[in-house]
Amino acid sequence: AAATSSVPPASPPPPTSSSSSSGGQSASSSGAASSSGQPGGGSFTMKKALLLALKGVIWIPAALFWGAVAWGVPLDFRTDEEVQEDEMEVRRLERFFDVEHLPEADYLIEWRVKEEALADIIDKLLRSHKFIGCMLPGAYTDDDTSEGGLQPADAQRQQPGKASRLNTEADRIEVSYVLPPSGYGRISAAAAADGELGSGALTTQTGPRPWRPRIVLAHREGSLALISAAFEYVARGKDREERWACTALRADLVSYCDGDTTCESICDLRGPLPHGVRYMRI
Repeated sequence: AAATSSVPPASPPPPTSSSSSSGGQSASSSGAASSSGQPGGGSFTMKKALLLALKGVIWIPAALFWGAVAWGVPLDFRTDEEVQEDEMEVRRLERFFDVEHLPEADYLIEWRVKEEALADIIDKLLRSHKFIGCMLPGAYTDDDTSEGGLQPADAQRQQPGKASRLNTEADRIEVSYVLPPSGYGRISAAAAADGELGSGALTTQTGPRPWRPRIVLAHREGSLALISAAFEYVARGKDREERWACTALRADLVSYCDGDTTCESICDLRGPLPHGVRYMRI
């Protein structure tokens, strides 16, 4: 009889090996994840630091500014020379607008009102065909009849395209202030005691003293015109606000476009209060 032998069937591998192998795999994968996560964490930290730095650049100057405003600390980054130049310019403008004698609470208001009144007169001149025609290059003739004098305003208007040219030429004129004499605005003690009101008196019987500014209008081609004006104070009324009215306006051409000097009168207007020369034609 054949010998029989019982061979046990092959058993599957123990589960411990599979679990250990899976555990090894998970450990290796977690290690790889941790190793791969290290660069990402560093970049996040750098981005956060950059963001904080940008916020500091924006918020620190703002905090310093508002802190200085709250504590009343002036912030001025100009040099000493720039500060002196600005102060000298302000003093020159105060002399021109005749407000240097006024208290600080009032002189800014009067400065602004006078500046607006002067701007209205300058605009009136620049809108005048006669005045712009006198300042225009080629506005003068060399024939024997005119002897180099000014062309009549009617003749200028009859030329084709003259009106549009006059409007464009107004943009080519620059304005310069002429400072009053250094002694203007002062009044002697004897005159004040006698009650004499001259050009140096601060006030008159009707209000502040008249203001007499002088300006130079210069065309870019070289012609110059000297403007002398007189403004008087108009008190507040029922139908009007207080203002400065121009009661005298004189314009003289002092230089041609080629530089030759002259003394040609362009206009000489005088008008009473309250309107002055506001509605007069140049």
